[in-house]
Amino acid sequence: MLHLILLSLLLAPGEGVSWERDYKAAFEKAVERNVPVFLAFNMDGEGANDSTARSIYQDPEFVERSRDFVCLIASSAKHEARAETVDGAERQVCARFGSVTCEEHLKVEIRASEEFIGRDTVIAPQHLLITPSRRLLARKAYQASKDDLFKMMTLAEKELARLAGNEDQVEAARLRELKELALERNSERRGAAIVELGRMSNLEAHEMLFSLTDAENMDATRMEAIDALAVKGNYDALPVLSALLKDKSSMIVKHAIVALEKLELPIAVPDLMKLWKKNSKSTIAKEIPRAIARCAPDDPEVRESIYKAAKASQDSAVEESAIVAMAALKLDEEGIEILADKLKARSGNTRGLATWALGSSKLKEAAPILEKAKESETNANVRECMEAALRNLQIESGPDDPDFANMLRRFIEDDVER
Repeated sequence: MLHLILLSLLLAPGEGVSWERDYKAAFEKAVERNVPVFLAFNMDGEGANDSTARSIYQDPEFVERSRDFVCLIASSAKHEARAETVDGAERQVCARFGSVTCEEHLKVEIRASEEFIGRDTVIAPQHLLITPSRRLLARKAYQASKDDLFKMMTLAEKELARLAGNEDQVEAARLRELKELALERNSERRGAAIVELGRMSNLEAHEMLFSLTDAENMDATRMEAIDALAVKGNYDALPVLSALLKDKSSMIVKHAIVALEKLELPIAVPDLMKLWKKNSKSTIAKEIPRAIARCAPDDPEVRESIYKAAKASQDSAVEESAIVAMAALKLDEEGIEILADKLKARSGNTRGLATWALGSSKLKEAAPILEKAKESETNANVRECMEAALRNLQIESGPDDPDFANMLRRFIEDDVER
């Protein structure tokens, strides 16, 4: 008890858990230390979340226990800043969490949601304990007491130690369990098992996913398996996904297109181009421009096809998709002219998408075009996007500003999550 009292006196006001600033680096640090990653999702304006951030994360006993883990905080909100001394230097950090800036915990939220949640709506508060190799050890959604979290932490440490001592046998047993779960009708258990199979660097796990894409399975199972195969550079999945472009179900085909997009392999483009020519007026066609742009952004045929569709397509959805796809290309003078012309379109969505593509280009020539268009823009959403695009153009290298990147969703709806 005395050590807790002393620790409480030593903690500065507002000091709490030492959150890691970078998602990837956090897992690298966990590998070096051979400790679990403690991942916390937190949102604003809700009692359980506010209490967790204010009380548990600032609790001296919890702060001390957290030092045994590599900790990540995921939050999509922006907060006030405060000064904090880190490694002898003063820097501005998020006033709600400390240690990290709001931009840093927002980037963590995006990466962590993609990897461990897999959907737009994140339940918060939510806490996950994860191995350094990114296998989920424990998860608690909604409010958790300090004791609940301590139990999870202890469980995760014991499980990590067990895995380290008997890794091959444990993985084989887990694979057998996942195979059974992946065939269940319960969507929650099935979906989680398929996601985990996708994260395993195991040929047997990948072959299991391949078999789950077969037409004899439920469409829901097939789509989840396709999505799990959608990993950049996954050559093994290419033949399976390309074959699914001929499936009778349009939704299966759409998932296959988006999965091929995420593989980012130029070799996938010929099959996608054939599909586009065959289905130029179908709902399938709108998924293709963005896919081929990411797979082969320097391919002249890809560029020509996307420019042609963006100028004027018989299908407005295909035209809008082509405009978005231009953001993945290295725009030349013709491309900039096409987008500049789209800023004069009657449709606010078209103007918004053209704005987003120009803002994503990082080209200096785009700034005066957007500045001029902003003067006469009356749509509040488009105008806000123009302002964000101009800010994004000031970032010469590195990822897009998160606020700007998220604006794409205002102007286009995806049938398949990207």
